[in-house]
Amino acid sequence: MSQPTNDQSANEGVHAESSQLFGRTFPIPIYTVVFFLLAILTIVEVVLSEVLSGVETLKIAVLLGIAAAKATLVVIFYMHLNHDSRFFAVAFIVPVGISLLSLLFLLGATSV
Repeated sequence: MSQPTNDQSANEGVHAESSQLFGRTFPIPIYTVVFFLLAILTIVEVVLSEVLSGVETLKIAVLLGIAAAKATLVVIFYMHLNHDSRFFAVAFIVPVGISLLSLLFLLGATSV
């Protein structure tokens, strides 16, 4: 057998067989944890869209927040933004925050 190269041993840390969450270690890979979080958030979105049918402004704001959280999870873990510089994280978060604030402002504006 050949010795693992530096690239192979660097990738072993990325695809670890355990995950740390709130200071505890779980024997589940991080991608599986993120997948289940995305599935749970999707179920919450579907349920909230039915439950909050009378309050449209609140429903839209909550669903936009959940969608932003899901998009952030995908970008951070599946697009590997968590291994890049903090500058890229800020360059991602600031426009998303401005977009969400703009959408909420537009929702609150009355139509003429």
